[in-house]
Amino acid sequence: MAPSPSMATAAVRLALGLLLVSAFATRANVFANGASNAGALGTPVTGPKCRNAFPARALCKFVDDLATTMRVAVDTSDGKLVRIGVYQIYQKFHRDLPPTKLYAYGLNQKTAAFPGPTIVARKGKDTQIFWSNHIMDRQHMIQLDDTLMIPRPKKGGVPIVPHRHGGETHSIYDGHPQAWFTQFGEKGPAYSTRLYHYHNNQKPSIVWYHDHAIAITRINVMAGMAGLYLVTDPQGEEREINKWVPQPGGPFFMPLAIADRRFHPNGSLDYPTDGILPREHPHWQPEFFGDTITVNGRVWPYMKVRRALYRLPILGASNARFYHLRFQCAVRGDYHEFKPPFRGPIIPMTQIGSDGGYLARPLRMPGVLVAPGERLDVLVDFNEAPSWCRDVLLTNRARTPFPAGERVSPDTAVIMRFILTKKTAIPSPPIPKALRPLERIPFNLVSTTRWHVLGEISDRDSGFPTVVQLDGLGFLDRPTEILKNGAVEVWHLINPTADSHPIHLHLMQHRPFARRPFNSDAFLSGDCTLPVNLPSTSSSPGSGGSMSSSGGSSTMSSNGSSDVSTMSSDVSIMSAGEGGYPSCFTGRARRVDFNEMGWKDTTKAHPGEVLSILVAVRSQDGKPFSFDPSQGPGYVWHCHILEHEDNDMMRPLLVRK
Repeated sequence: MAPSPSMATAAVRLALGLLLVSAFATRANVFANGASNAGALGTPVTGPKCRNAFPARALCKFVDDLATTMRVAVDTSDGKLVRIGVYQIYQKFHRDLPPTKLYAYGLNQKTAAFPGPTIVARKGKDTQIFWSNHIMDRQHMIQLDDTLMIPRPKKGGVPIVPHRHGGETHSIYDGHPQAWFTQFGEKGPAYSTRLYHYHNNQKPSIVWYHDHAIAITRINVMAGMAGLYLVTDPQGEEREINKWVPQPGGPFFMPLAIADRRFHPNGSLDYPTDGILPREHPHWQPEFFGDTITVNGRVWPYMKVRRALYRLPILGASNARFYHLRFQCAVRGDYHEFKPPFRGPIIPMTQIGSDGGYLARPLRMPGVLVAPGERLDVLVDFNEAPSWCRDVLLTNRARTPFPAGERVSPDTAVIMRFILTKKTAIPSPPIPKALRPLERIPFNLVSTTRWHVLGEISDRDSGFPTVVQLDGLGFLDRPTEILKNGAVEVWHLINPTADSHPIHLHLMQHRPFARRPFNSDAFLSGDCTLPVNLPSTSSSPGSGGSMSSSGGSSTMSSNGSSDVSTMSSDVSIMSAGEGGYPSCFTGRARRVDFNEMGWKDTTKAHPGEVLSILVAVRSQDGKPFSFDPSQGPGYVWHCHILEHEDNDMMRPLLVRK
């Protein structure tokens, strides 16, 4: 039987008395002042001077053609076995930068690159990939932090395990953090196989794959282990959309994998080796923010485009950086200085899809916010650029850490440049008012409600975080999220921290439906309450202990047959306090933004808000999974700021029959 709300209140107040929110302003200043190693590249410059500036540690913008990226695409619709390995390579990120050492995916050593080969799968047709590790280094090229739960292979080597992010996948093929393997034959405790089967029974969508090894995901992805995986359905239920939307492989389709990096003048990656709090974690920092922006493995590239409709799916491939993106015509001052704020007119984009495929209807917007791990399927019609416009800049104005950290610099405020050619314009097809009906999930099917607290445990002296957790529990603590196969649940994610956290659930898509503001300070001090029920807090042996849990589950009463799209603003979110304490809520719930109302696997939980999502333990079309998700090592859910994930902001997620 679940604990009563009053019991939960007392436990929450006790547990959260131990939780200190990070000294956010101090942390932001550390990153702004360059917590990375000395010797990193300085401020990039533009114009004629930049050609001679690289010896003085600067890089030109917009000198590398994006058309030279995304070189390899693998069509797996024939069902043949594909072999993809991770290789040590050297890749040019910029014209004036020496080649950079990477660990990258490829069909072979010659084709390996960052991003890795784009896998093009067909809905309903299995993809089989044999993943292999060809990294001969006995020690990782980026400094490990032994205070984290890193793999410890006795023979050395670089542990890897691929994860198909956004895929409906059997757990032995999901890339469990402890299913790692090395070049030298050592394996993690959850390892089963390197031959992965992906059934591709989900909706057509922009998926991606990346490494997921326990406590080293951040450095493996930084080293280059990421690529795109496209699920297509040319003749399926969405064939009417396919008639007018540019398709993969066509001249008007270009995915944009956006990631920030720092480089040493010799071209090597500059990832911090000094911890923000060395006595706790000598080499771990709570976030990484680079000073250069890459798109598809090129620093500040350009792309030549016609006045036509382009499909530009966007992947937030950074470890921790959020992006608020806009397409803006460059006026004279913008072009020569590239300093924000940019003054040119905005070219609207039309979002047609999110993580889990097409939205119900197109959404025309001036800009979009992209978190690490998120995908947005967008259209940009360059016919809408004014006749005088010759250059369109993809700009960014998201603060770091998001949402209240440092402002963007002139270098991180611009992503890439689109050059409008003089070729004859191609008239754009009309965009329909509707795309496809989203599957209805009646709320009377909801059996369980869970409340989860996102927390940063901080050093009392400095205010810097020492560990980041979910519900005050770590990865090795006993599982508390044990879901019934086929069930429908509501999760409320409470964020009293200063950061936005992109929360990612493996196995299944979810549907965000509400956000509600609350008083974080009063919540942390125990002066108000939220209706949180608590599980037992026993720790697994060797887990290092944990503070009391502040999340859990309880049975939720029926709310009738309301659908997620018609839900009232207050349903399932209590407004009254418990045990004589006032409620922490400071306002009414509001619906999530329209572009968040589709299927998602990664959703932004913002500070001072309770984010509510609907979790359906089944395929997107309402049918059961085509495999048994209760078998194998299980799944996880976690924050997709990779530095957070690696320092314990990840929990097991199990499914029972």
